[in-house]
Amino acid sequence: MKLNEATVLIVDDEIPLLRIYERWFQNEECRVLTATNGLEALALLDAQPVHMIVSDIRMPRMDGFAMAKRIQHMAGYYPKIIFISGFSEVTDRDCYGLGVEAVLAKPFKRQALIEMVTRSLTSRDLLWQEQPLTTPALSVHASFDSLRGAIDQGLIAFGHGGVCIDSLLQFPVGDAVTLDIAFTADHHALSGQGIIRWIAGDEHQIGIEITHIGDTDRSWAADLAEHNETVSVIPIHSQTLRHA
Repeated sequence: MKLNEATVLIVDDEIPLLRIYERWFQNEECRVLTATNGLEALALLDAQPVHMIVSDIRMPRMDGFAMAKRIQHMAGYYPKIIFISGFSEVTDRDCYGLGVEAVLAKPFKRQALIEMVTRSLTSRDLLWQEQPLTTPALSVHASFDSLRGAIDQGLIAFGHGGVCIDSLLQFPVGDAVTLDIAFTADHHALSGQGIIRWIAGDEHQIGIEITHIGDTDRSWAADLAEHNETVSVIPIHSQTLRHA
């Protein structure tokens, strides 16, 4: 979806900032809605469809994290979410697990936010076509008999934008990696690149955002991202866990 075709809901209790963000997106010719807390945002979501939510985290009455939890259990459609925050009170792992596409730290420039929202609205099939500019020094290699078997054994879990994989390896968070994860009986593979978004070493878990998939398996991987058993962008664990 193009930005000028989207309805964007901005949620922030600081009114001057709310108005600035509102103007930024109005200049992009998209439809803009505003709310000053999570409760107001949920009321708007009940009344009309929204494609993208850009929300502060720390707010009165209902903060952004509590709002995202409520949205995760909503029936029907699920809008994309980007958090903007000057604090680090929630982990990246928790945010991606709640279906948040990205967290943008304050202060930031207008173009950074617009580009992040534009990318989030782009389908994975198109997004993962982008050719990497460099080859990462690090690689994630794995081979499983089948996707279903790996999921059932709790070795891997798919989200809408990446994977959580059970691994003893340690990687620097934020580093790009080459992906070579094969499912031999399925004759498919996640072959491309990603970014390490979080590490939980004591649990042997790694969260990877997918950034590129090769031509052979891109449509297959994009279909997995769109149709999976979680609303997470990157699941918090390779095994099925109940949400609080």
